[in-house]
Amino acid sequence: PFDSFDTETGDINWTPTVDDIGNHTVEFLSKDNQTPSALADATLVVVFEVLSVNDAPYFSPALTDQTAYENDCDWQYSITATDEETPNGPFNFSIVSVVPATYTPLELTKTSDNTAVLSFASCISFFDVGTHNVTLAVMEADNNSVNSTSSFILTIISVNHAPNITALN
Repeated sequence: PFDSFDTETGDINWTPTVDDIGNHTVEFLSKDNQTPSALADATLVVVFEVLSVNDAPYFSPALTDQTAYENDCDWQYSITATDEETPNGPFNFSIVSVVPATYTPLELTKTSDNTAVLSFASCISFFDVGTHNVTLAVMEADNNSVNSTSSFILTIISVNHAPNITALN
């Protein structure tokens, strides 16, 4: 199972993957190639145990920058998470930060074990116009300490407002 084995030095190079979890028995043979042989051949059997690690969940597909428009009452961004051990969750989701903060609050609603929807609590306001760095977190439902975060840019664009007419005396 090794990536490389140096027969001169005995150095082993191996980086196990998730496919290598379990026991791996390796037999090493040492020979004395001198004539006559001063030492008997020696055999060493070693069992390498590769243990599973609890990988943090992650957003898949990765979060991407989003655009929304002032007065939009239906803007939504669906997100999905996975991880190596439990691809379909269950996961919890949270908003870590919105910088600068939006005037209209963002809400994150879990829609299944591995999906959630980010939306605004009400229609997007003129005061929300601008660029916001949004950071979300995903964590295992049974172990909130195993988590990861990811960010995206939310750009809110102003709509063209009709001009105001004011009478002059």
